[in-house]
Amino acid sequence: MEDIAPKGEVAVAEWAKFKDGMGKVDAWYAKNGGKGLLLLEETPSWRDIVIASYLVWMKDISSWNNGRWAGLVEALKEYKTVV
Repeated sequence: MEDIAPKGEVAVAEWAKFKDGMGKVDAWYAKNGGKGLLLLEETPSWRDIVIASYLVWMKDISSWNNGRWAGLVEALKEYKTVV
């Protein structure tokens, strides 16, 4: 992974693009009118699970967008274990 990961200014620019993209995803979540942490208010969707699964590995972004991403991971905690 270290061999293919961007470094220096390229890494900074790519991280900024990712953060901007997460701002767009945040706008999707904001459309639920503040009725819960999930896209469909209180009902988990496949999109919520996919986004949260990426976020579990990226602790740095948990505070972005007013902590929305940490809240999403917490809201889906009960779905973390596959049985």
